[in-house]
Amino acid sequence: MTVESAVYISQLNASLPAGADAKAEGDNHLRLIKAVLVGSFPNVSGAVTATHTEINYLVGVTSGIQTQINAKGAITGQAWTGTHTFVTQAAFDNSTKAATTAYVDQRAMSTALPTQTGFAGGMATSDGTSASWTDYVANVTATSVSMVQGVVYRLSNVASTNCIFPSSPTESGRDIEIIAANDLLTNTFDLNGKELVGPFGTLSGSGHVLDRLMRYRFRYVGGKWRV
Repeated sequence: MTVESAVYISQLNASLPAGADAKAEGDNHLRLIKAVLVGSFPNVSGAVTATHTEINYLVGVTSGIQTQINAKGAITGQAWTGTHTFVTQAAFDNSTKAATTAYVDQRAMSTALPTQTGFAGGMATSDGTSASWTDYVANVTATSVSMVQGVVYRLSNVASTNCIFPSSPTESGRDIEIIAANDLLTNTFDLNGKELVGPFGTLSGSGHVLDRLMRYRFRYVGGKWRV
């Protein structure tokens, strides 16, 4: 018979040669098998130690594996996109490990603060065990100050200071305090469109004088300031 023709293993006919073929063609078949092996594995110049299972891991690969790995980029300086999951470290882990959003949330300042509703402008303080709110003390050295709720204003300007109340106060907001520490009789306050009710009656407008070395506390209730 005529010896089959093949270049690669897949082209070999497993049923050939037939049992009745001339034995004189045996050397041709052997040379064909050797040529097919060399043609199919042209770069194999040593022992292949990978098992069939390991080789089968390559199934589905559509391009160079090293090229795909290189495309992932170096860990250092790489910008990652999408969603990634990491281990959340123990609290107070002062290291260079990645911090997950869960770690940040558990250590965030907001989780350690007392209830914030109604304490706008307040200052957090601690007794060494727990946190609480106190009024923030602002040292005023200007001739005018626009006040916000929840602040203590200490007037220390060598000249008089005009204290302007907030234009849109809220009843849930904290009190305003004024300390006339500059020992002047010319410090004034501007109610900024609101009224002030006190033992002296009801005031409105601006230009009202603050007594020296006095401490005033103002609270917004029922649409009016109370002293």
